[in-house]
Amino acid sequence: MTTWTKCSERTPNNDELQYIVHMQASSIHYFRIRGGREINYVCRYAYKYVGDFDWTPYTKELWEELNK
Repeated sequence: MTTWTKCSERTPNNDELQYIVHMQASSIHYFRIRGGREINYVCRYAYKYVGDFDWTPYTKELWEELNK
């Protein structure tokens, strides 16, 4: 089971790990981002246009499952 975190509740550290981000406004839009800094940017500036985002650390297994 994957735990998703809302950007509005907590953003990831400014690190170089990979994350999967989900746009809450759509059930099918997932994208992979390298680095917490980039997610923080997206959460801060895109929020007013597309709403909140969920994020979780990237794993190959989860990414493959989401892209079936």
